[in-house]
Amino acid sequence: MDLERVKQVLLTDDLSERMFHFLYEKGGIRGGTEGRKCMNTVSKITGWSNQYLVSESHIFLNDIYNWPWEIYIGELLSYQTEQTLEEDIYKMLLIVWRMITPIEDLEYMERGSDEAALKMDFDFGFSPEKCTIVKKEEFISALQKQFFGSKEKFEAYQKNSSSSMVIHSIAPQYRKLLDRMNYLQKSLGECKIICFNDFDYEIIWYFIFNEDGKIYSIYMEKFAW
Repeated sequence: MDLERVKQVLLTDDLSERMFHFLYEKGGIRGGTEGRKCMNTVSKITGWSNQYLVSESHIFLNDIYNWPWEIYIGELLSYQTEQTLEEDIYKMLLIVWRMITPIEDLEYMERGSDEAALKMDFDFGFSPEKCTIVKKEEFISALQKQFFGSKEKFEAYQKNSSSSMVIHSIAPQYRKLLDRMNYLQKSLGECKIICFNDFDYEIIWYFIFNEDGKIYSIYMEKFAW
């Protein structure tokens, strides 16, 4: 996998427009009202997800600074080729877009109203200034630092809180994230990793291209209560 070519695709100024063009021309999404196009687009992306998305995880906990933190981890089958790299990256991004879009928004878009079409946005906010190539060890270390720092704060919270509802809802998330971290450590061999932003930002992206051809997408978002 040529990461420079991947970066060129991800960092183009008109990425969203190119992805819509890809959907309409290559995905066969054309004709009809904007609402019908929106409905057909979600259906097409769902079909690609069923075909290429091996597993997905949605994890919710607090980061080491006690900001609420949502993590989406997707494992995708290999379907990329050097000849169709640009189109294959678009498919990957669309699958990830579906993965991180709230289910209520997807259901609204599937109804096919013109108003729902306004919710469809493929502006991922990738910035060349915040794009770095990281090593596998650096990626694992960064994730572990957040995990153990967050878990330490949560354990302190458990000792001083009487809110059993919060504890029972959050505690299983740590096991879930630890399982995914262990799985990634075992599954990743020689791989190439692109990162957008870092843990000082509200949104962090990792795209991992593994030697077995699989792609892993890790999307993390922090937000205020």
